[in-house]
Amino acid sequence: MSVFSPNDVTRRLALLLLLAVVAVGCDTSDDETVDPVVDQPSIGLLFAAPSQAEIDAVRADLLARATDGSYAVRDVAVEAQQTLGDGSTVFVVSHTMADIDGADFTNYAAIRIPQGADNLPVLIINHGGDQGFSLDDELALLLGGFPSVAAATVQAWPVFRSETIRDAFGQTYTAGGAPSPWDRDVDDAITLMNAVLDTFPEQTDAERLGTLGYSRGGAVSLLMAQRGVGIDAVTDYFGPTDFFDPTIQTLAAGVRGNDPGALSLPGAIFLRDELLQPYFAGSLSEADARAEVVKRSSALYTAFLPNTQVLHHRRDIVVPFEQAVAFNEAAQAAPPMGVYEYNAYGEAPTSEEDLGVEFHSPFVMGEGGVEGFSLVAQFHAQ
Repeated sequence: MSVFSPNDVTRRLALLLLLAVVAVGCDTSDDETVDPVVDQPSIGLLFAAPSQAEIDAVRADLLARATDGSYAVRDVAVEAQQTLGDGSTVFVVSHTMADIDGADFTNYAAIRIPQGADNLPVLIINHGGDQGFSLDDELALLLGGFPSVAAATVQAWPVFRSETIRDAFGQTYTAGGAPSPWDRDVDDAITLMNAVLDTFPEQTDAERLGTLGYSRGGAVSLLMAQRGVGIDAVTDYFGPTDFFDPTIQTLAAGVRGNDPGALSLPGAIFLRDELLQPYFAGSLSEADARAEVVKRSSALYTAFLPNTQVLHHRRDIVVPFEQAVAFNEAAQAAPPMGVYEYNAYGEAPTSEEDLGVEFHSPFVMGEGGVEGFSLVAQFHAQ
């Protein structure tokens, strides 16, 4: 499925990231070679721990989007619909949004309404990767893996701006707009949530809202729940959470050096073109560049989360397990407002052979990993 598709180059890079984390805190002898990109002062300043003033300023800007039109719903139209064998109806909808430059673009989403739906909770499901998603795959994942969630909620899948919904009743729908991983992705998800509530008011309950995401989408779900838009519960499967973590600094060095493995990771080309290159060229100030890193780091805002679940496998080769550790440490220091569950699975890796793409999946986490998904719906029922 589209959620779990890194290649062999990504595998090698992920191992390098793991080794970089292990190396942090180790003494460096005079004979060791120092990476000139990682150790130059400018990248060190970019990824130095943020101050509380920086964190507060970014949050204030993000909260302002609730009133500046970023989440406005306009021109919702049903592009296609189909009734499934279980009696549910799946819709592909379009709607109009404003891009960062103010220009309008058309975005798309998929929505599934269970048969007989009446005042059900709404669950926004955010996909992984940066190629959009296959509707067939997303429906198979939901209906085959989590039937209780499928029956208990109305589900909606945003496609992030500039990306594509594939296999949608034989059609493909490509959104406009400029890509903005882990930032305007959140705007897309929130706007879709509002569109679902406006378009299907009888079938949905605006007081019971949740979000769930995988990988990139896990990060989007956490960030979405921190925006003050009424999310009651969030489940994150193996998403990046702390862009100040040493693993990300090492990745940034690879991206800046145009390493093929680094550039194959979701969001990497965007980070190179819109953050790293302008920063090192001097066209993006240090303060503005650091703000871009802060706004993508959900671990900085754990105190603003509702009921929250984080699930990650220790042998995940795609998103390093250290991202979950960093988030959990932050959540222990500043607990979410609701129930908080941190779920780590598997034994710690001791070599490259212990890591694998197969561990970047909810289905290798045992029964608890699957049930964790279902808890989102249970939170809504309270």
